[in-house]
This record gives sequence, structure tokens and C-alpha cells, in this order.
Amino acid sequence: MKTNLFIAALSLVVLAGCSGEDEIDTLVAKSDNAINFGTYVGKQTKALEKSEFTDNDTFGVFAFYTKSENYDNTADTPNFMYDQSIKKETAGWTYNPVKYWPNTSGEKITFFAYYPTTKTGMTFQNTGAETAYTNASKGFPDIKFVVQDKATEQVDLMYSTLLNKEKPASETKIEFDFAHALSKVNIKAQMQKALNSETTVNIKSITLNNIYNTNTLKYTGSTPSWGWGNASNGVTYTITLTNTSLATANGTTAIDITSRASFLMVPQTLSTTTGKEASITITYDVVTKDTNLSGESTTITNTVTKQIATEPTAWAMNKQYVYTIEISLTDVSVDSKVTGWTAIE
Repeated sequence: MKTNLFIAALSLVVLAGCSGEDEIDTLVAKSDNAINFGTYVGKQTKALEKSEFTDNDTFGVFAFYTKSENYDNTADTPNFMYDQSIKKETAGWTYNPVKYWPNTSGEKITFFAYYPTTKTGMTFQNTGAETAYTNASKGFPDIKFVVQDKATEQVDLMYSTLLNKEKPASETKIEFDFAHALSKVNIKAQMQKALNSETTVNIKSITLNNIYNTNTLKYTGSTPSWGWGNASNGVTYTITLTNTSLATANGTTAIDITSRASFLMVPQTLSTTTGKEASITITYDVVTKDTNLSGESTTITNTVTKQIATEPTAWAMNKQYVYTIEISLTDVSVDSKVTGWTAIE
């Protein structure tokens, strides 16, 4: 299910002139020729926590003017827009300088858009090389991405491409259909059996172990397709919790431990190397009331590590993975479920 993010018509300013081989002499400064933008995006992650963009949100655009030829990712340069910021304001989305459609029938523009423009953890590189992407680079940029250490600071990297677009009828907007480039991971916990009235299990922390945090989003092939390069840097990610109890009232109902901050991870094949297996560590207290004791209760802290379920063996982009941890007073097990990111668990 997609949420339509309404984009108002953009205000007009004088088109900046071009020169040399990049001159686009078929553009005209007519109000009905202005390029306006619209967006669609799937259900947002906890990094955004909203169903629509709000004032001051921005996304970036690279655009390639190819005259009457179709876009060539090995040859064309971002000669029409280079990292143009599109900003949400009260009156709608705006950018400056406003660009205009070619006035010659059959001439085309290809667009690449990304979010967020803060570029947290992002480095734009030339295709297939770790060199800086510039306005003279060929093709869409590769995006080297590093996941932030804290789940609450992780960002929802999204992208959209529109190939070989010609001037639409009337003032129809260019609609970017954003997809999530990362994998979303949520953790739930539940008791295997309902607890007695004197016992409570309090979850203290959840940690993902031996997870890759760096990867490169690439554009390859003659048609739009995205793939990840070799992931690197296995690390751990921890969410520390307070007041997260699997009490008697909850019985065996699963509680979403990551409801305030999902893990947003680079797509990867989960490590099964001995001693470096991708795993989940849970730390929890078992608290038992006993009025015969001076403190009126006893607390036993347990830490258990389990390998992440063998199926699925990899995390893919634009997918949500829900791992359910089942706790008994003697053991812990982990199960998994995969859904489309836009699905509501």
C-alpha cells in the first residue's frame, strides 16, 4: 500500500543559462513547461515515523538530458540537474532554479532521486569505482552506505529512478515512486507459557551480533536494477530497554521490542562462519515476588545468545524481517517472518 504525498505546483524563477556542449537550447521558460514533482513512498520506518513528508523535508535529484536518445548509464552525465535539493514548504515542494521541459517533441530527461539529503553515512561514488561522483561523472551514482551505530539515529535510505521521460500532458507532475534500499529488522519477545502471578520477565537489552554495516548500492545493466556490492565490517547493534515486561497479563502475546526504533540494516548474507555467526543476544531479568524476603522479591539476570534463524539466510532491500524471541524460564528460541516493507505486522 502506498501513501500519496501531494506535491503542489512549484513556483517559477528564471532559468539559469548553460554554455558549451551542455547547452540545452530547446528549453523555454513557459509556465506550462516547468518541471513539477510528486512522490509516492511505502510505509515509513521509525527513522521517519510519519506517513507523509513535512515542512523542510528534502530529497535530492540528478537529471540527465539525452535529447532524442534513450538514457545510457555508461555514457550520460547529470547535465540537467546535479544533486538538486527539492524542499517541502507550506505551499508545496520548491527548488531553485526551476527547470523546464524540452520544447522539442521526443526529447527526453532521465531522473534519479534519493532520500535523505542529509547524506548521513552516504558517499556518492563513480560507477564501479571508489572515486568521488561529480557533474562530469557518467551514469547514476553508486552510494556507499554506512549504518549508524545507534538504532535511533539510523536513516531510511530511499531511491527512485525515472527513465526517458518526455514532457507530460498539461502540468502533470513527475511522480517519484521511492523504494526502501535497506532491510528493516524488528524484534519481538514473548513467553513460551504464561507466567504465574508472582513472576515477571523484564527485557533489558537486545543485541544483533556480527552484522555487516557497510555496503554499496549500485546501478547496473541496461535497465534499472539495483544490487549490493560486497558487505564489510561486521559489528554489533544494541537497543537498551526500560520498563519492557513480559508480565502475567501479557501471557504468551508477543511484544514488539523495537517499536520505538527498528534496526535499518544494509542488505547482506548473514554470516554462518564459526565464531562469527550472525546472532541475537537477549538480556532479561526474572523477578519473583516473595513477601518473606526483606526486599520482597528476588531478581535473576540471564543473558542468552542464539544464532539468527537459518531461514532466511539473507536480508534483501525493501523487506521487513520480524524475529520473535520465545522465552521459557529454562530456554530461549528464535523464529522469523519475512514481509514486504509496506506490510503492517
